[in-house]
Formats: sequence, structure tokens, C-alpha cells
Amino acid sequence: MKKQFCVLVIENPLGDRKASTQLENAGCYVLTASGCENALNKMPEYVDAVVIDAETPELCTQTALQQLKARAPRTGIVVLAGENMLSLVRGALRAEEYLTIPCMDQDLLPTLERCFLKSQKGFIAPERSALIFSRTSHAISIS
Repeated sequence: MKKQFCVLVIENPLGDRKASTQLENAGCYVLTASGCENALNKMPEYVDAVVIDAETPELCTQTALQQLKARAPRTGIVVLAGENMLSLVRGALRAEEYLTIPCMDQDLLPTLERCFLKSQKGFIAPERSALIFSRTSHAISIS
């Protein structure tokens, strides 16, 4: 049996944008956290990617991202941010990918795949992306 693609999603639990739900529907194994501190307590080394909603109550800082990277150094990070916040986040947080929210239905999975393939994990084992990305034909959305 193939292992599922594992994503840690850091999002606002009170928000209406649920990347975690959308990724679960696409077939990912999803761990959720309400902030970077919580994520650091939950994050296993084997996570394939991290998705961070920049509007979480406990905003992830560059220091927190460095700690996440230290925990799983080969893991890529996607930062989701509203259009008005994206330029600030892009300058403050170094991630493999950024995505403006609300995003188009078809954007999250391709962005996640690019993130994974840019990461050291994706470089070492690009075939892992086939666990989700090659078999997902339906669109997902975050609104």
C-alpha cells in the first residue's frame, strides 16, 4: 500500500478558508495546527509539505519558519495570503511558493506540487508527488 502525501496545514481555525478540508478531499493526509508554535509541537519529520495561511492568529514569523525547517529541513512551505498581504508576506517569509487567496479552484494542488518539487524531498523523491498530483483530476477550491 502506498503512503499518502502528508501535508501540515497551519490555518486560522475560525476562518472560512479551509485548505485542510480541500487537501483531505484531494486525498492528502493532513495534520492541522492553529499557529507555528502548535505546528512545531505536532510536526513529524516525514511531512511532505507545509501550507501556512498568513492570517492565522499566531502569525508565523521567519524565525518560526526557520524552526519548522530545522524540524524537517527537506520540507517545502507554501504561504497563502490575501492580495493585500502577499507583498508583505513575500518579503518577510521565505517559502518555496506563495498563493493569493481566495485562489482559483485549480491553483492549490499545482502550487503544492511545485513547492514539493522545489524542496529537497521533491528533488530526492519526485515520484512521491504522483501519490496525489497525477491522480487528482477534480478541482479544489479555497474561498
